[in-house]
Amino acid sequence: QLETTIDDMNPEFFERLLKELADAGALETALLPAQLKKSRPGVILRMLCPRPSLEKLIELLFLHSTTTGIRFYDVNRVSLPRETIILKTRFGKIPVKKISLPRGRTRIHPEYSGLLKIAARLNMPLSEIEDKVKLEWQKKHGSPKS
Repeated sequence: QLETTIDDMNPEFFERLLKELADAGALETALLPAQLKKSRPGVILRMLCPRPSLEKLIELLFLHSTTTGIRFYDVNRVSLPRETIILKTRFGKIPVKKISLPRGRTRIHPEYSGLLKIAARLNMPLSEIEDKVKLEWQKKHGSPKS
């Protein structure tokens, strides 16, 4: 895990920084609001990274942010098995994350980009499309357990 604090950078620059970090192997990135030295508002930038990407990610942080120091720690991570599948629905095909839970249970999560395309095409709320996609999954495969 890499972590740094930033209180003097143009907030618009975070978009490129986070993209560069993701492209270089950062697994997860988070910007957390924080009160820093001299009571200045800022952010804690925290990311998980594979050991082989560590040096490259540190280099990118120094190049694309105003930070002058970075902390890194070893962390453990547990994740559920998941795969992206294409679900055929009455709205068309949509990518869905199928997540395998303990005890043989399954949860699905329709991809935002797919929901957005369908919602725009049909002029419907995203939440309504998501509910209908999950209902179709439930009818075909059983309830998506939480």
